[in-house]
Amino acid sequence: MKRFTFALAALAAFAARPALADEPTMAPLLKPPAEITSVQAFGDANTACAEWSNGCAICKRDESGNFACSTPGIACQPKAAACSRQVEKKP
Repeated sequence: MKRFTFALAALAAFAARPALADEPTMAPLLKPPAEITSVQAFGDANTACAEWSNGCAICKRDESGNFACSTPGIACQPKAAACSRQVEKKP
């Protein structure tokens, strides 16, 4: 019975101790490179482009020069924007 009491007391002593593990650390958030931060900025800078995409959002320019972009998915990882169709020249 003495061994059982000792074992129970030792178990209680170890269970009551706080964990000594290091606190988890969060990885620093990385800022995306400047060339992929805004698909809208790409459209503003490239007025001769009628349609472009960054792999997440697709943007199209209308005949008046205004453009609209789709909404990217939540887990999409954007790439550098690229023009897929140029504005057609009117004769």
